[in-house]
Amino acid sequence: MNARIIKTVINIAIVAITLQAITAVTASAAVVSTSTTAPTVDATDESNLGEQTGTLKWFTAPENEAGQTFTPSENLQLNAFTVRLGQKNDADANPERLNFRLGTITRPDGVFTFTDIYSEATEWTMDWAAGDYVTFTLNEAQELTGGVEYGVILDAQAMGDWHVGIPYLSETGNTYAGGNSIGRGGQRNKDLVFHADLIPSLVDPELPTIDAGSNWVTWSGAPVALDDSFVINNSTSAVVIDWSSDAVGGVIVDYSATNVEAPVITITKPQGDPVTVTFTLAGNYQGSTSDDVVDTMTIDVYDTACLAAGAFGEVVLDASDINEDCVTNILDLYEMAAKWLNSYALDAPAVK
Repeated sequence: MNARIIKTVINIAIVAITLQAITAVTASAAVVSTSTTAPTVDATDESNLGEQTGTLKWFTAPENEAGQTFTPSENLQLNAFTVRLGQKNDADANPERLNFRLGTITRPDGVFTFTDIYSEATEWTMDWAAGDYVTFTLNEAQELTGGVEYGVILDAQAMGDWHVGIPYLSETGNTYAGGNSIGRGGQRNKDLVFHADLIPSLVDPELPTIDAGSNWVTWSGAPVALDDSFVINNSTSAVVIDWSSDAVGGVIVDYSATNVEAPVITITKPQGDPVTVTFTLAGNYQGSTSDDVVDTMTIDVYDTACLAAGAFGEVVLDASDINEDCVTNILDLYEMAAKWLNSYALDAPAVK
């Protein structure tokens, strides 16, 4: 491939990264700091702090923009982004400057595309040593949606005199599952040594949809295996649910679990009139500050299966079921024998 063709391919790739940059929001300067030790990785952070196996040239030319894509596991905010310097960088531009660019990643027809959504300009005058971890802390933390792939491009605007050394960023192999490094005009099959400091989101996701399911008829002591309650998660955040009831007056409710969609519920009641127990299913996203979403259903409880069947309208007692227990058996013969030859006829005329 000749030099003209190579240049054309690089320019096409650059267009794929920068074409969508028009509507990005720009804010005040990010704060730059350095450390000789790797940042602390919290549970919600995204990072790749593996051993350096290569470097990525980082300079003011468009094809030498450097960055990394990553995918948050839930709705969070990007607070800061750290990279590791593979080769020193003297601040000979005095000051040195870059634009910190945050964008979403798409691949229409397989073409890697970076769409700018936010940027902060920053500058510094300190020298960076090889092995330093360089952190850019945003002036305004940015909301991220869980499961969406984002990218950070450290867009160099003034990086000093190339005669005294061009900076390089540390890379590893393709070890981070949630993204890839960005450089030389496109996506690379490698990863930067990086750390995305992610903090809790200030925006509640769309609330989950909660349906407690059908109403039931049962009898005392009979387990009720609820059907799926159709908790619909409208976000990638975990949904926390809880069942409760209004049972009173000696009515005992036993759950197989209260934090699952379809528990098995057993209700025991004292002998006597049927009772109706109302169950409430409450759900929300873990850590949400919004009120819970709730739905209710009821379970009518009778003393026996026969009474429950009669109330439910599923049985018409047969004339042979003398004791009305929903079964024709020897007990009915006993009832009939006890009244054998009893006469219910009038034994004399009666006044109407």
